[in-house]
Amino acid sequence: MASVPGYGYYKLLYTQEVQISVGTNSLANFPVLVRITDNDLKTVSNGGKVQNTNGFDIVFTSSDGTTLVNQQLEKYNPTTGELVIWVQLPAVSATVNTNFYMYFGNSTVFIDPSTTLTWDSNFKGVWHLNTNLNDATLNGVNLTANSTTTLSPALAADGEEIAPSEYLSYGTNTGLQINGDLTLEAWVNFNSFQTNVSDNFFISNGDVGELGPDNYHYLLNIIGSGVDANKLHVYWEYGAGVDVDVVSTVSVSPSLSVWHHVAVVRDNTNSLILFYFDGLQVGSSVAFTNAPTLGVTSTFRVGEDQNTSTFDIDAGFDEVRVSNSVRIPEWMQATDQSNQTGSTFVIYGATTCVPPDIATVSGNQTVCISIPSTIISGNTPTVGTGAWALVAGTGTIAITASATTLVYGLGSGINI
Repeated sequence: MASVPGYGYYKLLYTQEVQISVGTNSLANFPVLVRITDNDLKTVSNGGKVQNTNGFDIVFTSSDGTTLVNQQLEKYNPTTGELVIWVQLPAVSATVNTNFYMYFGNSTVFIDPSTTLTWDSNFKGVWHLNTNLNDATLNGVNLTANSTTTLSPALAADGEEIAPSEYLSYGTNTGLQINGDLTLEAWVNFNSFQTNVSDNFFISNGDVGELGPDNYHYLLNIIGSGVDANKLHVYWEYGAGVDVDVVSTVSVSPSLSVWHHVAVVRDNTNSLILFYFDGLQVGSSVAFTNAPTLGVTSTFRVGEDQNTSTFDIDAGFDEVRVSNSVRIPEWMQATDQSNQTGSTFVIYGATTCVPPDIATVSGNQTVCISIPSTIISGNTPTVGTGAWALVAGTGTIAITASATTLVYGLGSGINI
């Protein structure tokens, strides 16, 4: 297997295609959540193999084991080996498992390799809500807390607790003023389910008042009571004051103190609304007639209606996302499977040391042996003037002199 120069260890990871059951379409540039606590991911000073105290020497490649991919670090704990990081895979298959690799252990890395490019250009806002309310994309839509508090732990790492009359907000942003294709997503953990018709509010982008030249682009909530109680609801305006309300064909059953993935897709080309709950489509798609228009000064909120402050929510939030594209059913299910608590969407292999090129003559070398009962001959690698030394593993060194190479093994039975 090819490797990334300078890194001493790797793990093979793969996504489980069996957990994408709604279709066969592959996902391009999909941000998968890698969430693991592993002793090998502790720093060296804590008995692990990571060199940088911030975890910056942890990188990922595509299935070829060589090509680095975009990543965004959300949390790293050097003493426990806890890692929460988003990795953009070039393609995730819905029909076969998708391999990728994690490399770590490089003492020359001091800069965070994280990039906003982990989120494709259709994402107009992504908020992890961990330690800060900053936008994870390159758009810089950093939210402001209005009396909300930190929720620890949340889904991926920390999140935000939003009680009634509290919300997160951002002012006017043209990227969030979306009149066409749209996907809204949020992970929500209800503390209580409110019974007002217009409560249980997730995301809104609009302006105060409905009769002027400005109007709503979108809002998403779960209806609290009446004939449509427990149904997902999306709303916008067409023209000045012409309301468009679309309700899911069946209800959902949000449990308290459980993380739920709530989403809506507006397919402008086909004039259809698709609602999703916990990764699966809710009922059938619903047709609409008129897409939103106008809107130049609308503002964005999480947890409350922009127009009426009494329409709110009582829940924890994590991973709020807005896209100006139609995310397909496979994408929605993979997102749910990847992010949910206790997820097995990503399988993690054992730590393996990276075999260097022992044919290269260049001073002291480190030879990686990870297969039991491996024999390295006395003239491989190049004989020098130092001494062989076993620095890890349970192997046996038969000849200790006449070499400049450190030998370490994760297996046993090493003979030189």
